[in-house]
Amino acid sequence: MHLRSRENGADMRRSVKQLSSGMVVCSSLDRATELAESMRRRPDVVQHVDMLLLDFTSVRRVLPIRQLIDRSRCASLIRLFLPPSARSLQGVLPRVPFSNLTIFESDISHAAVAVFLSLQPHLHTIRLGACQSRGACPLASVCLSLRSLKSITCDDVACSLQLVDGDSVLKLEGRFNARAFATVPTTHEHLRVLRCPVQSGDIHAVRHVSLVAPNVEMLTLLAYSELSKDVRVSSAASQFFRKLCLGVVSGMRWGMSLKAIVP
Repeated sequence: MHLRSRENGADMRRSVKQLSSGMVVCSSLDRATELAESMRRRPDVVQHVDMLLLDFTSVRRVLPIRQLIDRSRCASLIRLFLPPSARSLQGVLPRVPFSNLTIFESDISHAAVAVFLSLQPHLHTIRLGACQSRGACPLASVCLSLRSLKSITCDDVACSLQLVDGDSVLKLEGRFNARAFATVPTTHEHLRVLRCPVQSGDIHAVRHVSLVAPNVEMLTLLAYSELSKDVRVSSAASQFFRKLCLGVVSGMRWGMSLKAIVP
């Protein structure tokens, strides 16, 4: 009993030291439980937590993760990565606002993150993984809540465009194809920076970009092989897309705005 008490005391001191440092790094559920318990017992250290970096390779239950995030209300940056088998689990994120949260990065499904995002009005940068939804993307109902959003990185650009409302978002990054972009009904004239991996030779994708984002000033197109799915930036691909883009925008409004095609 005495030995266990000493071990618990050592765990508590270790947790408080990490929490007080301002940056919390956690990769196991047991450690998440320890940190959450330390925050419950020592609420005075909660205010010091500015960055919460979570990367789990195994998730048996979501409660320890949710409790740790829930008790990190002062964090300005939250990064949450889960194994593929756990990315669609509901209840990982608490349904509460974070007053200082400006950056959020995660690979969990859009359905699992939508409600949480809708409660974070101060977010200016988000990075999301694949949608994983069979029907309409749940992010469609979130855009009105994210008035401070400036930069979006998302595996599915067609989904992330649903977060673009008004003229706040200036930078968008993610993979797309012509079919996905063709479903986007709105023109986003305020987008200035666009970075997209596209399939080699997909001229239709570039044409849709010119329609959806007519005022983009810096365009980065990364050619990838549909067979390998690997993104490759070769000199040949760079020259191909440079000529392709200049041909597509010739005589169009896009040609007046585009200042740089970045290989």
